[in-house]
Amino acid sequence: IQYQATGGGTGYTFAGLPPGVTGDITTGLITGTPSVVGFYTYTVTTTGTCAQTSITGTIDVTPNATVSLSSPVGTNSQTVCINSCIANIDYTIGGTGTGGTVTGLPAGATFNVVGNILTISGCPSVAGLFTYTVTATGNCASATITGTINVSPLQDPSFTYLTGGTYCQTGTDPFATITGIPGGTFSAIPNTLVINSSTGLIDLSASPLGIYTIQYVTPGPCPDSTTFALNITLAPSATFNYPQVAYCQNDINPFPVFAPLASGGAFTASSGSLIIDINSGEIDLANSAPGTYTVTNTIAPAGGCAAAVATTVVTVNPNATILLSSAAGTDAQVVCINAPLTNITYSIGGGGTGAGAIGLPPGVSGNYVG
Repeated sequence: IQYQATGGGTGYTFAGLPPGVTGDITTGLITGTPSVVGFYTYTVTTTGTCAQTSITGTIDVTPNATVSLSSPVGTNSQTVCINSCIANIDYTIGGTGTGGTVTGLPAGATFNVVGNILTISGCPSVAGLFTYTVTATGNCASATITGTINVSPLQDPSFTYLTGGTYCQTGTDPFATITGIPGGTFSAIPNTLVINSSTGLIDLSASPLGIYTIQYVTPGPCPDSTTFALNITLAPSATFNYPQVAYCQNDINPFPVFAPLASGGAFTASSGSLIIDINSGEIDLANSAPGTYTVTNTIAPAGGCAAAVATTVVTVNPNATILLSSAAGTDAQVVCINAPLTNITYSIGGGGTGAGAIGLPPGVSGNYVG
């Protein structure tokens, strides 16, 4: 702020300036950075040998924006499980702050500002340690404050029964192998399965026959669960067939259909000319030679039960073929109306079992003799 003395004034004195602001007694220039909030009415007075004069002015020093935690202590440093909701985190915006923003939040967490309260809420959907920054904005300098949200992943509930999913009731009791986080709890549906809730050991002889769903839940924090299907039977069943007994080479590859409680083992064919997947039993029709084959499903001995073997018969027919078997040219004749034409014959081969003709002129017909 520049003041200029005239007349007999040769210098200046200053009164009432805010801390951090000074006046130059020679030039009349007021400079500086106010360091205390307040409304200041200052006075500038000239100096010299004659009568002097004064002038006043004002400096209104307003505060910068402020931001402070207003929710309970600790809400600004939370640890939650993924997909679980955080406790709301509230910040009060003060000073000359008129709004606020937040950066660094995990996906699933958001913020909103109502009045002078900024609230962070939501359910984080990504695991990790997130340091967020709250910035209060306004007419003067902004203010920032930070916090953390630690999003923990769900525990790994992986487990299995290494000896498979089908057991004889008289077989060796199987136990669970936990490949994820140990220390959880096992249960089963239906609950008639006799199972150790800590180890997953199944008492086969005390459990009724049937199919069970075994669930394992990790101990937490951030627990998760997974299931395993298990079948208790008197003996493994390999009974199966294919939806049809015969197929053409250009049909869709068939898969086996199992009898109730039966399952797949290793599939083999009576001849290497039938191309079959050993694990799934899928037949590759296009690459298999025509013929009739015996397909065998073999389940290896397991769980104290003997091997189970079942067979079915499937036929692969070649695609139909048709060839002119009468003299060459008989399939392209020119005859007079009402005059007989020379017989035209075709040989049906491959998997063809019949034939029909369309587009013949009136008076001409076709018939099939096998």
